[in-house]
Amino acid sequence: MPRKIDRIAAGAIVVAALAFFLARARYYAGWMDDDAFISFRYARNFARGAGLVYNVGERVEGYSNFLWTMVLAGANKLGAPIPATACLLGVFLAVATGVLLLIPALRVLPAGSSGARAMPLLALTAPLSLWLTDSWAVWAVGGLENPLGAFLVTSAFLLYFRSIGVDDPAPAAAGAGLLGVLAALTHPSYTLFCFVLACHALPASVRARSARRLISFSTTALVIVLPYRP
Repeated sequence: MPRKIDRIAAGAIVVAALAFFLARARYYAGWMDDDAFISFRYARNFARGAGLVYNVGERVEGYSNFLWTMVLAGANKLGAPIPATACLLGVFLAVATGVLLLIPALRVLPAGSSGARAMPLLALTAPLSLWLTDSWAVWAVGGLENPLGAFLVTSAFLLYFRSIGVDDPAPAAAGAGLLGVLAALTHPSYTLFCFVLACHALPASVRARSARRLISFSTTALVIVLPYRP
């Protein structure tokens, strides 16, 4: 009975935190980062067939968020307004990132352990820290690539963790590599996270005397990133 009450209370706290985040995102929705409009213009021109340019006929790379710009261009091609799409998609991804953090946290302590009653509190730490942070609500509606990058990085790490301790790490490692390079295409700074995972995959492969994880992770990433030319 106490554990059931704990889980109900934990669920109520999660819902309250999510409601707080959505309320703060709505509060800040009247603001949008001015840098976002650079990407918006590139996306609009690309959707109109003028190419990935800021001014038609001038091929200058003035954006740093290739994948985000492409996503907005695709939405605009389908008739969606770019600023509203960026705002709504940002809020959705900001919520989804918190959900991703919640799912593995529920497995922090095994069921039936002596510390099982602490499990709800531990499970809530990551998503609550995210959804109760005002800056997360600000950047969710800011129009830039931050929520997409955070979602992809979080997904990449969770998939990579899944590749550890299993008989066949290749599928999860390949997925992590794909998500990691997509994050890097969202913004070059996210390449650092791919490097962190690679730094673990290399010695782990040496210890396991198997390069399956490393090859799967790096090959998938290279297949996506090599054809890319800024």
